[in-house]
Order: sequence, then C-alpha cells, then structure tokens
Amino acid sequence: MENELDSFIDNTDQESHLDPSVTEGNLIVSILTKPTATIRFLLHLNTEKHVLLLFFLAAVRNAFDQVLEKVDFTTGSDYQIGYIVGGVIGGGLFGVVLYYLYASLMAAFGRWVFNGSGTSSQFRVVLAWSVIPVLFGFALYIPQYFLTSAEFVTESEYLGSILLMLVGVAQLTLAIWSIVIMVKGTQVVQRFDGWKAFFNVILPGILFIVIIVAIAMSFTLF
Repeated sequence: MENELDSFIDNTDQESHLDPSVTEGNLIVSILTKPTATIRFLLHLNTEKHVLLLFFLAAVRNAFDQVLEKVDFTTGSDYQIGYIVGGVIGGGLFGVVLYYLYASLMAAFGRWVFNGSGTSSQFRVVLAWSVIPVLFGFALYIPQYFLTSAEFVTESEYLGSILLMLVGVAQLTLAIWSIVIMVKGTQVVQRFDGWKAFFNVILPGILFIVIIVAIAMSFTLF
C-alpha cells in the first residue's frame, strides 16, 4: 500500500512539472530546445517507443564515421561501396547492443555509487533521445563528401580545408549538446544535481570503454 502511494505521489509530481508545449508531435525539436522538459514528458509516457530505432540510427552514424576513415573517396570503387554498406549495417547492429549495455551500466553505477533510483529502461529512453543532435550530423556528410572529392581538392585546397574545419566544429557542437541532453536526462531520472548527473554519465562511459578495449585486446592475444 505504501509503495502504491509513493508511486501515485511520484506520478502526480511528474504531471505537475510537465511542460504543455512539449507534445508527441514536436519531440525532435523540443529535445534540442527543452531537453529537461522533453525527458520528463517521455518518462511520463512510460514507453520505450522509438528507442530501438534511435539506437540503431545512432550506431549506424558512429559506424559510418569509422568506415569513412578507411575509405578513399577519390576512387569510388565498387569494393569500397560494399565495404561501406557492410561496415555500417554490421556496426549499427553491434552498436545497438552496446547502447543497451551502457544504459544498464549507467543505472547500476548510479545506484551503487550515488544511491540513485533510475532504472535501465529509463536510461534507455534518456540515451536514445540524447542522440538526436548527433543524428543531425548525418546531413554534414554531404558537404564532407563534396569537400573531400578529388575535383574539389584539386581546384581549391585552401578553401576546402577551411570548410572542412567548419564542418568539424559543427559536428563537435552537436556531440557536446548530445552529452548535455544526456546529463540533463540523468538529472531527471536520478533527481541528482548537475555534477552527480555528469559523473553518472561520464564515469560509466569510461568504464565501459575500458571493458571493451580489454575484451578486444584479450582476443588479439590468442
């Protein structure tokens, strides 16, 4: 009975803090402009709708970054096209698994270290919607492809370098805003202050990277 009363009080408290300007129809815009209010709204819906899709798209985007580093766009061979498609799809599927694991790690870390109450499901929602700014970075691949083409590099190397730098700054800005959304979402989930939420995001991420690197290195030893 006490747990039901606590749940009712929590739900009532969440409803009183909902921003009426945030609706299901403008989530993509509101997560960029009103991340805290949007995360509250999403958690109030109590659904993981679109989480899997957003994870996959974000993982595809990350995999695309890795593939681009190994591809020479000045040749454009069929082999490279196949390499890009295979690498992106495979990386996307693997990335989804990593996102799910990372959400669980964030929930466990916050509970053990900071006595938080956020669940893995809630962190999946936070993680999924925090990748929206990074997904906008997909649009930057169009100028990046043009700027690295053989024709453009030959005609205007100096201008190309400047424009590529601007594209890089835009990508960095989007990545930083993605982290900001993640931290603000963690504040909502855990009811933490800013610094606790920041460490709840960053420290599990560092630990996660260490684990992945250790696993990868262990395979290379055998």
